[in-house]
Amino acid sequence: MTREEYVEKVKEIMIKKNPYGRFHQQNFTTYNNLGEMAPINSAILNDMPSEKIILSWDVYQYLLAISEVTNETLQEFPFFLYGKETSSNQIEFNEFRSSSKDRQNTSVSFNQIMIESLQKKIAENIQNGLVVCHGHSHPPIGSFHQNFSLGDFTSFMEMNGKSSF
Repeated sequence: MTREEYVEKVKEIMIKKNPYGRFHQQNFTTYNNLGEMAPINSAILNDMPSEKIILSWDVYQYLLAISEVTNETLQEFPFFLYGKETSSNQIEFNEFRSSSKDRQNTSVSFNQIMIESLQKKIAENIQNGLVVCHGHSHPPIGSFHQNFSLGDFTSFMEMNGKSSF
């Protein structure tokens, strides 16, 4: 699939397979001029987990550092958090992975080294209940930097569609 086809697939899912589809449709129409930067209101995403999330001290420190660098450079930084469910509805993340190579613009890019590292980690922990958080920072640019964007969901779908995990 092309990037444009992934964008259209995400819109279709959010509009046709979500109880708040008409709100997403209105949002995509209103912010059509923003393209993939169109904000997505997280308050109306119906499939958000209710687990308790615990961060190890190291993971917490890395996330603080990513936040500081994001605000200073106005660039997005990709990361993966690795952890596992430690009890019912409780996930503990104790490992952080990121890459700052090839930082050319404000857009995030999960480079091939990060993807290969993720695939290896998953393969090594297939039976160990590994939980992966795929994320990236947003610099304080524009009115919607604290929201998800159409591009965020598109990238997630594209990454999963092009990978074997």
